[in-house]
Parts: sequence; C-alpha cells; structure tokens
Amino acid sequence: MNLPPPPFASGLEFDNLSLTYQAARSGAGVALGQLFLVADDLISGRLSPAASVCVEIDLPHRFVYRTGRDTPSEIAHFRNWMLEQAAETLAKMAQIRKNLADLQVPS
Repeated sequence: MNLPPPPFASGLEFDNLSLTYQAARSGAGVALGQLFLVADDLISGRLSPAASVCVEIDLPHRFVYRTGRDTPSEIAHFRNWMLEQAAETLAKMAQIRKNLADLQVPS
C-alpha cells in the first residue's frame, strides 16, 4: 500500500496503550497494537485487523538485579520462573497467530 503519511497535526493521540485500544474499540479510529494485548479483541470480533501484516520486533530483555540483595538461589529460582513464563507466552502467541490467520482483512 502506497499511502501518504498521515497528518499528525490533528486527531487523537494517547500516551497509554490501554486508552488507544479502548478508543479503537469505541470506534474512534484505527490503532497500532501489540498482538498479545489485542488478541482477545481480534478473536472475539471487538476489533478487526486493518492489514494482514504483523511486524515482529525482537527487542531483547535483560534480567538484572542489585548485587548482594538476594541469595543466588532466590535469584535463580525467580529467573527460572521468568523463563518458564516467557516460554508459555511464546506458545500462546503461536496459537494466537494461528487463530488470527483466518480473520478477514478488508481490501
């Protein structure tokens, strides 16, 4: 799609994604959303995909802590839990993408 850039001098702008998604749900316009946060809305039909493209951005996260604050075993236990949660989220996202593949995109 070769569309001109949108005019930024007018319209609504939100610095909170929750408000952005609520505005889209209320019919105020379109929104760029993080798939994990809008998946339920897309699957339920509250929101519709405006394009068939889903851009994945690999932004690394770092697990950090203040030296000497906790014992190494406590840190390792929490780190392992975080890694388990991340793996579960990746699996959920794969299922969400599979479910969303069947949604109709307007032409």
